[in-house]
Amino acid sequence: MKISEISKKTHMTADTLRYYEKEGLIGPVRRVDGIRNYSDYDLERIIFIQHMRRAGMKLATLKEYLNMVDNGDSTMQDRQQILIDHKATIDEEIQTLQEISDLVAGKIESYGQRMCAAEEKLRALKKS
Repeated sequence: MKISEISKKTHMTADTLRYYEKEGLIGPVRRVDGIRNYSDYDLERIIFIQHMRRAGMKLATLKEYLNMVDNGDSTMQDRQQILIDHKATIDEEIQTLQEISDLVAGKIESYGQRMCAAEEKLRALKKS
């Protein structure tokens, strides 16, 4: 697949894909007549990178993890630990976001109650 096809499938810019290749996260991508040609494996790897970046994994950690993947099964325990650590970070972030969401929900409810009270006062004024 050409870089434009990968870009469309992943919604990533060609510049980002080239950067990931330069940083060693993918590739080196096979070239045919100077045009990057990505395999299905490359696409799967790019999608994995995309998910991990969306989940907040730093590029350095991701590069370390992917290098371990490239080094084979002997690194499985270390890879597992990286993912365990990252999941803990995600879980902490989820907890923080839940607390913020609860705070916002409380504010929304408070405004709703105050608006109802204000509407009741307006109705009472109209009747008098």
